[in-house]
Amino acid sequence: MKTGDRIKELRMKRLLTQEELAEMTGIAAATLSRIENNLHSPSISTLKALTQALDVDVTEIVNFEKE
Repeated sequence: MKTGDRIKELRMKRLLTQEELAEMTGIAAATLSRIENNLHSPSISTLKALTQALDVDVTEIVNFEKE
């Protein structure tokens, strides 16, 4: 599973919209959409903001990248 797919899965599990997660993290909703669609790789600071907002460890997102 790619990083964007995992972020989307975690967001949906928490019943958050992209707009809500974007607001919680300070990330533009368009950027979050590109990340979730695997069109853009998140920076370290973006990844940190996402893991904090989703209340997960970074390994819960990045370790899923093994395909």
